Amino acid sequence: MSRKRLVAAVALACAMAALATPAAGAADPDPAPAVVYQSGDDTVVATATGEEMTRIPVLFHPTLDGNVVAGEGVGGGVGIAETSAFIVVAHDATTGDPLWTVYDARFPVVLDDGNQVAFLPDPLGVRDPQVNSIWVADASGVERLVVQFANGPGLPGYDPGFEGDNGLLAFSFDEAASTVVVTQGNEVDLFIYDLFAVDVATGEVTRLTDDRKSRSPAMAPGGDRVVFGRDVETCEEGYIKASDLVIIGSDAGDERTLSEGSCTSWMHNARWISDSEVVVHWWHDRADGRRIKDLVLLDVDTGEITALTRGTKPWWFTVDRETDTIAYMTGSRRGVTLLDVRTRELIRGATVAWLPSMSGDPVSYTHLTLPTMSTTGG
Repeated sequence: MSRKRLVAAVALACAMAALATPAAGAADPDPAPAVVYQSGDDTVVATATGEEMTRIPVLFHPTLDGNVVAGEGVGGGVGIAETSAFIVVAHDATTGDPLWTVYDARFPVVLDDGNQVAFLPDPLGVRDPQVNSIWVADASGVERLVVQFANGPGLPGYDPGFEGDNGLLAFSFDEAASTVVVTQGNEVDLFIYDLFAVDVATGEVTRLTDDRKSRSPAMAPGGDRVVFGRDVETCEEGYIKASDLVIIGSDAGDERTLSEGSCTSWMHNARWISDSEVVVHWWHDRADGRRIKDLVLLDVDTGEITALTRGTKPWWFTVDRETDTIAYMTGSRRGVTLLDVRTRELIRGATVAWLPSMSGDPVSYTHLTLPTMSTTGG
């Protein structure tokens, strides 16, 4: 083991040992919409303390920012706008009233305090025959194309250079919704992917990586930096890839490694909780050889690591920068837990819920490995 990996492992072990048993949190003095999740046949909007505010007929993959919640609705037929099988519906997060509907669309992410909603095209190719583009709708539901990627040489859009073996795997916006970082590639069988930054106003594309090993990006709130994972080792399962955690400027400059990874310990799937800190998944092997997953807080400037969970196996999490809160699901039970990242106190224990998304987390993974909280905090 290299000295850098040994130091990182010791820091993580110390952080885990210092993790206190969480206690119940205080009541929320400002009952604003902070988290949205699926519960039974409804989509529930709740405060940062988990108090229910309103229920909306079920929306798939719901996200929240400001006073707007959007998700995938249930459509009718295929190919006709009014009866599209894939629709994105926006609602008032406080009252639950419908605001607008966009057709032939999916995977919405609410942005800019509810003033914009980004989304992807339907998988049937009605909106975009290449199914490889990003769109935004304004507060009235008026939509426009942000960027078109090409699925091969000679096709319309920006060609990422994968000879057609590519699709849009993930995207993440900054807080102002002015820049989005995109993963293009294939993570089904070829496991090749790279990152691209896109100016939302102009559609101009900047290539950030060219190694075919980079994915799972998270754009910093200010739009100047991106944290991502770079594959370094294939683990015994084959489809699981250990990765280094890397940070790079959104102009493709100033790249450095935050944490080296191996199949015994690696960090990935970052979410910015402040201008200098990310919450990340930490995969690590226990003394008995079993691999588990926890959440840690990493300062990207100082390298300081703080353990947030201990042996709870959180597989889906989302963050809210305004309230310093994370919501996560564990592998042991179907429920959502809210945690204060500063005090490490439980705000609300697991409730019967599914796929939470907190205000201020404008990241979308199209393979659904992560949730999102309200995007006011990003």
